[in-house]
Amino acid sequence: MLSTGQEYFPQLLRAIAAAHRSIHLEAYLYEDDPVGRQVTEALVQAAGRGVQVHLIIDGFGGGEHVRPPGPGTAAAWRADPDLPARSAGGACSGACFRRLHRKLVVIDQTLAFVGGINVIAEPANEPGPRLDFAVACEGPIVSPITLSAERPLVDAVACPA
Repeated sequence: MLSTGQEYFPQLLRAIAAAHRSIHLEAYLYEDDPVGRQVTEALVQAAGRGVQVHLIIDGFGGGEHVRPPGPGTAAAWRADPDLPARSAGGACSGACFRRLHRKLVVIDQTLAFVGGINVIAEPANEPGPRLDFAVACEGPIVSPITLSAERPLVDAVACPA
């Protein structure tokens, strides 16, 4: 059990650095802050080592700063904003407000992190840490988590144009 980002991010960054085959990361919030930049850099380095990096970020909560890295790594990097915030015309049915709230990471199909921690720094100007946690998982439980991470988002609904 990892009860704050201060416990979670060092383990996540070590796991990304140790990845050999694949990384699946899903997040609702992915901020362009010190934590977001550290995670992005670790993912870019993993992709540069030949690790397949799959990044799924909610189209509303995710940061637009997350883009495929430069030449040589783009083939291993897939950034998929999940759902748009609204249609091009501004009008939107209730389905447009469906969000991807999963916070999920799977490393090499052997280690998973699940919970409520987004890729965002702890607030510096608020007393105490965010009240989120994550669980690091190993063993047989990682197999169904991997299947969930690798499946297409079949229930995603696009906004009408």
